[in-house]
Amino acid sequence: IFGYSYTILFGSIALGLSAVVMMARIPEPRMAALDGVRPSIMRTLTAPLRDVNYRQLVSYLGLWNFVAHLAAPFFTVYMLTKLELSLSIVVGLGVLSQVASVLFLRVWGPLADRYGSKAVLSICSSLYFLVILGWTFTTLPDVHRLTMPLLVFLHFLVGIASAGINVASTTIRMKLAPQAQATAFLTVSSLAANLGAAISPLLGGAFVDFFSVRHLNVAVEWVDPERVVSFPAIFLTGYDFLFTVAFVLGLFTLGTLARIQEEGEAESEVVLEELMSQTRENLRALNFVPGLSFVSRLPLAGMRYLPPIPGLNVAANVTAYQIASSMRYTVEGIAFGAGTARQAQSRINHAVARASRESRDISRQGAVIAFGATQGSMRAIARSGRGAGRLVKSSVRGTLTAVSRAGAHPRDAVRGAVHGAIHGASDVDLEIGTVVAQSIDAVRDSAAELGLSEDEVVQYAAEAAMEAAEELTQESQKQVREVVLDELMERGSDPEQ
Repeated sequence: IFGYSYTILFGSIALGLSAVVMMARIPEPRMAALDGVRPSIMRTLTAPLRDVNYRQLVSYLGLWNFVAHLAAPFFTVYMLTKLELSLSIVVGLGVLSQVASVLFLRVWGPLADRYGSKAVLSICSSLYFLVILGWTFTTLPDVHRLTMPLLVFLHFLVGIASAGINVASTTIRMKLAPQAQATAFLTVSSLAANLGAAISPLLGGAFVDFFSVRHLNVAVEWVDPERVVSFPAIFLTGYDFLFTVAFVLGLFTLGTLARIQEEGEAESEVVLEELMSQTRENLRALNFVPGLSFVSRLPLAGMRYLPPIPGLNVAANVTAYQIASSMRYTVEGIAFGAGTARQAQSRINHAVARASRESRDISRQGAVIAFGATQGSMRAIARSGRGAGRLVKSSVRGTLTAVSRAGAHPRDAVRGAVHGAIHGASDVDLEIGTVVAQSIDAVRDSAAELGLSEDEVVQYAAEAAMEAAEELTQESQKQVREVVLDELMERGSDPEQ
């Protein structure tokens, strides 16, 4: 009891007062004054209802909040009583939902600005209703093996849907409200939303009590001479009825949303296609990682042929997007982030070793594998936006280590790695001189491991750099030549060799 008391006290006083202080510091522009005689309070409050388009929005907000809060308040009760989960797991699932919401705020915001809030509302509302229906499958009729994975997935999706609904519902209310009358219009829309949210939990509780002693069971049965196999295909009781009814009612709210007119609105299919386009872009960024390039060739177009269940295509698209973006940022962040040069070297080491094992004759393909690894590394470094520096050196050295350990000739490893680094740097406009210098430093540091002298590895690197420069612009050739000559003169080698 004391633990809860301290938590509530800290949240209400410390965090609550902090929120008030932060809100007080937000600048607020002064609203334009109405021209002419100020209308009465009653006329001001009924103005949004006389606007046909805004009345549709008010109806949608009231209906959506009614449907959403018909089921949502009982999720926690359902997990604690019916599923018998511990409080820590319930809280953890709630945190997961909030994390998903925060991650997707940066996705829905730009999409709402570009394609309109109505399209985002349509997508996220249908996803939210699908999540409500998904709760009926957490028991069939009891807890099963997939209950926990399904709960995790549902909380992840509801966080994504809530983020889009919060962003889009706020912006569309402000967008459709006339200038100098925003206060009245926003007040009425908020009143409708809160009214729907206040009434529905009361009805939901009565609904659960009524169906708690009733159930609907649709079973599938297989009978043969030796045995009878049966399992419940559909089992609804208590909360299951509530979730199903909420889903069905939610479909009617989408019809109300469709009647709202928004300037510059786009179809929800256009937004989903844009989301899928971003997913493909994230997956293409993994091409440079040996062993992960197959991901970019996944058949994403197949999601267009999913069954026409409201929200199902949205769930598939947002899940694919989040997986793709997480993979991209994880790979780039771990392998090429600032301060992770040793991790980059280790990661390339494993990737090149794996690619080498797939080669039939590493003694002949060593230069090709080294070339591809360092070329892809330069592209990833450029995408990270952190410049060259020690990341180039770490990438080249990791490649040399992996390729030579796989059995390639040290000379081929050096020539392929340096050639690939310069080629990749040229493709993405990295500083050629810096890349050449860092590559030669990496080669020199790897001399002992390659079983060669420093003079030998530097000579191989210089030859590879000069050969790669022949394919570059004159300015880039000049940079390569200057770095190579400085290095050879410092080592006492003959530049003419």
